[in-house]
Amino acid sequence: MASAADHRSGEVPDWLQARSAWVLAPSWFLSGVMHLAAAWILWQLAQSPGCQARRGEQVSEGREVGIVVRERGPEDPREVGASPPAAEANPSASTDETRVEAAVAPTISPEIPLSLPSVEAPGVIGLGPMPAFAAQAARGAGGPVVQNTGLGGRGEFGSGQGSRNGAGNGNGTTMYGVTAKGRRFVYVIDRSSSMTDVLRSAKNELMASLRRLDESQEFQVIFFNNSPHELKKNRFVLFNGSESDRQLVEDQLSGISASGGTNRVLALETALELRPDVIYFLTDSEDEMTAAQREGIRKRLRGAQINCIEFGSGRPVTGPDGKQAPNFLHKLAKESGGGYAYFDITGGASR
Repeated sequence: MASAADHRSGEVPDWLQARSAWVLAPSWFLSGVMHLAAAWILWQLAQSPGCQARRGEQVSEGREVGIVVRERGPEDPREVGASPPAAEANPSASTDETRVEAAVAPTISPEIPLSLPSVEAPGVIGLGPMPAFAAQAARGAGGPVVQNTGLGGRGEFGSGQGSRNGAGNGNGTTMYGVTAKGRRFVYVIDRSSSMTDVLRSAKNELMASLRRLDESQEFQVIFFNNSPHELKKNRFVLFNGSESDRQLVEDQLSGISASGGTNRVLALETALELRPDVIYFLTDSEDEMTAAQREGIRKRLRGAQINCIEFGSGRPVTGPDGKQAPNFLHKLAKESGGGYAYFDITGGASR
């Protein structure tokens, strides 16, 4: 009964007090033993080879290290850059350091040569001269090299025989000696059976004229006989004066041959639907256009200039005054403010 009362009162029995003293008494001793064991383990680690210097090796504070970038090439397989000073002082350590350097050093191959503009190069205002690669491409294509001139301006050609230039602000171009300026050009070339002997010359003159256009200018080429045939540029109607577009045109020229009759009015109306600044109209003087047909063309001009190139055999027909007798091509050019030229297919061009 007494033991039960003691348990209910919260007092520790005598038999338990003796055992508790035996358990709690050595705790300080166990803590000391554990601390001594930890200290002994740390001391053993400090004596390991990885934490000590090798025999004969001088350990200096603040030793410099570096990363060496290697370039391995056939000519010079040696490293590009200075090795760390420690590697020279301690050959035995160079092997380990080389492994580290090889792990972090990027491989630079191949070397890309870079060039900076010369400080002594003269200053340029505006577009400046044509780049060397563009001049080389123009020469390779067989065309003339047209240099830009002026302070930020563009090279220009003369106004030709026309009474005015075409609308717009583009580079000039020329065809059979008739020059014009504009931003949008349409070349209308007769490919009827009467043009068999001259079609090759017209194609060559066309490409020479296109090489004078730049990428800011647009153009289209229409070959016509009974009906007009526009050259194709994927989903676009107009080409621009880039080398790639000129190549597209040249690739299609081989498929154009002379055949059929002549419908000049339909060809010119098709050209005027493109709203050009300048039209180069190449044809002969057979089957003249009537005054009514020319009037219909004049009403559709909307500022376009028509330059007429007439192909003929022999010298042109002259009047009593010794001058060339005007025909419908003279009148068409004059009514639109364009130029005119006569090309003798037997002996070259004559104005």
